[in-house]
Amino acid sequence: MPRPRRDVAPAEVKRLGRIRTAAVKARERAETEKRANLRAGAPDAATDLLGALAWAAATCDPGDPLVADLVGEALDRRLQWREIAVCFGIDPDDGRAIENVAQTFRRRR
Repeated sequence: MPRPRRDVAPAEVKRLGRIRTAAVKARERAETEKRANLRAGAPDAATDLLGALAWAAATCDPGDPLVADLVGEALDRRLQWREIAVCFGIDPDDGRAIENVAQTFRRRR
């Protein structure tokens, strides 16, 4: 037999909404602090672009704008996809994997 339906009081709906909003803000603050801490240990992209890219590839999601920006900068500096793919842990002799990395970032640009 189904349980009787219970209505949720409007005050409870508002309270839970405030809790969700506070949780989202806390998560965003934590993410901002996490990113700042991770980037603090990263090599300087101005002097070691591939090192910075390898760091970002290991600490960020592949779709992170920082990774995409570093890949774009590497391409602007005329680095080859082979060099870029090694930053993601790809074997420099694996042509198919290198092409997959290149194709993924070409789609995002």
